[in-house]
Amino acid sequence: MAPSFSKPETVLKQAESLLSVNQPHAALQILSEMFTSKRFRSTPVTSLEPIMIRFMELCVELRKGRAAKEGLMQFKNLAQNTNVGSVEVVVGSFVGMAEGKVREEKEEKEKEGEVVDDVEDLEAPSTPESILLSSVSSSSSTTPTDRTSRTLLTPALKFLWETYRTSLETLKNNARLELIYQSVAKKAFRFCLENGRKTEFRRLCEMLRMHLVNVGKDSGNQINLGDAETLERHLETRFGQLNVSVELELWQEAFRSIEDIHNLLTIAASSTPTSSSSSTLTSTTPGAQNAATTTTTTAGSTSLTIKSTMIANYYEKLSQVFLMSGNALYHAAAWAKYYELLTVGSEHTLKHDQRSILAGKVVVSALAVPITAGGANEVHPRLSALLNLPEPSSHSSSSISTSSTAPTRTSLLASLLSSDILPLAPKTVQDLYRALQVEFDPLGLAENVGPLLRELAGQGRWTNKEIYGRYIPLLHDAVLDRLLRGLGEVYSEVRIEDVVRMVSPLERGFGGVGGETGKKTLESYIDSYIVSLAKKGEMGIRIDHREHAILFIDEGLALGSDEAHAASSYLPSSFPAFSSIESNASGSVQPSPTSLVRTRLSAVAGCLDVASRALGVVQRARLQDASTSSEAHAQSEEFPSVETLIAYRKSLLLHQSLTFRRRQLNQELQARAQAQSMSVAAENARR
Repeated sequence: MAPSFSKPETVLKQAESLLSVNQPHAALQILSEMFTSKRFRSTPVTSLEPIMIRFMELCVELRKGRAAKEGLMQFKNLAQNTNVGSVEVVVGSFVGMAEGKVREEKEEKEKEGEVVDDVEDLEAPSTPESILLSSVSSSSSTTPTDRTSRTLLTPALKFLWETYRTSLETLKNNARLELIYQSVAKKAFRFCLENGRKTEFRRLCEMLRMHLVNVGKDSGNQINLGDAETLERHLETRFGQLNVSVELELWQEAFRSIEDIHNLLTIAASSTPTSSSSSTLTSTTPGAQNAATTTTTTAGSTSLTIKSTMIANYYEKLSQVFLMSGNALYHAAAWAKYYELLTVGSEHTLKHDQRSILAGKVVVSALAVPITAGGANEVHPRLSALLNLPEPSSHSSSSISTSSTAPTRTSLLASLLSSDILPLAPKTVQDLYRALQVEFDPLGLAENVGPLLRELAGQGRWTNKEIYGRYIPLLHDAVLDRLLRGLGEVYSEVRIEDVVRMVSPLERGFGGVGGETGKKTLESYIDSYIVSLAKKGEMGIRIDHREHAILFIDEGLALGSDEAHAASSYLPSSFPAFSSIESNASGSVQPSPTSLVRTRLSAVAGCLDVASRALGVVQRARLQDASTSSEAHAQSEEFPSVETLIAYRKSLLLHQSLTFRRRQLNQELQARAQAQSMSVAAENARR
């Protein structure tokens, strides 16, 4: 039965007296029973605050997570409408004391020279088997001191994680408690990062995501995502979540965080009709000295402020996620966006060396994209949407395309030239671009590119290895693809030994170890690459193992993706039906018979379209220059109007339908007469 008391201070004194005689459990029980008392709701919040702080302290010392959650929920329901500051003080002290316990245990273990244990899952229950196994462990490195420290530190970590979860569940979806909610979420991110808690970080992100999904479902002081300040706080928290995801190398969770940011920015764009922005951006590249600015958007009586560094950080992390997933096309597009944000309006603040490094990565990332990337089968609307943020600002458009269309290798390389990025890149990168995109020398391609790739790989230079090291395998594939396509334009058959000899300068990049073993490894890689090209239909190529040769197939009506790109070079630019077809991404020197055959009808259609347009211009000029109405009438009879042609076509269709119906009726009458004659003949035969 709940105790009766006149003042809250009486309960606190009773608890202190029990603590003085070393009875913390009894003191915690007295404080817990206070929450079930009828006088609890009528007690002033200022009087309950010191009692709650003492109650939380006992819960942390005794690791009573459930009791802390129940008491915190009761106090939140009582004080959220009258004194929000008290809730923030209690939750802050609760989290701070739990963090202090973990910090003390870590310092004690570090003084003893022990390593902090790596527990797989802090929420996994302790089974009898695990307890027995930990107590009788036969490992030579396990000592009684290790078991004692494990017994102390692991429960402290578990209780701290439970503290974060309890606080977030208590404070969720409450507009009055939004500040302390975001603060606890950031502390939980820091806890996962400092302790390497990948499993708990996934659960934390999923919890925050569910809280955002359930906005509006719970009753009470709901948060309003249409409010600019609320959106700004959520965006800041999601960007922190994205940074921690990348630090922990949780790329799938990083991609989900990017989607969360995109969804929030979509909400911001839909609720901010007018905007004003500044042009100076902050660079996240080490050593950059750009001034930090913000983008302010007015929506009604509130304003949404989005830091430019946050948008730049978004594209930087997005490019890392795409690179780790192996999507070179979207990685190059994201890095181009990142370069645009850092360089637009910061010509005087960004150093020349930093600008050169950024431009070099833009060029190398575009060159590393497979030649056939960006086709109809590789368009991902979901990824393309992430590349085009619905920014609630009026930034001036720059040279790099920001349209919502899917990126292609051709468009990325074209943007390098149109925006003068290539001249800013290092000389090695410019030579690499010239060898792969401008010059046509398939026999000496690998020999010319090999030294450039070794220099980019950073032999003796850690800076180059750190910047361009991840692109080297992709560039090796691009060189091999370019070499095979160049040989296919000149030869119809090539010996495999000759191709291996041509690619031998890149042997290290394909995993070769030199000598005969390296030659076999390189030959097997070339075989597998050719098979992948033929399987995807990207190139007409076959391997004749009997003759030990590579055959380049150029059939007139063969299907292929590279010829489809080449079709646009033979179409008139004014023909709208084929204006969307891109130019040949492989940089062919001459058209193949396949492309000539497949584009013949398209070229004829384009010529006819140009001719019809020219005739239309002549017709309109004649009608305008007609001096008399008779001449105008004659011209109109010579060239019937569109309405006349439509009416004539309708009359023809009507005549056709009537003729068809008459034919059907005649056939039915003939069938009936034939059936009647047959029945009469049968009747006569029976008689």
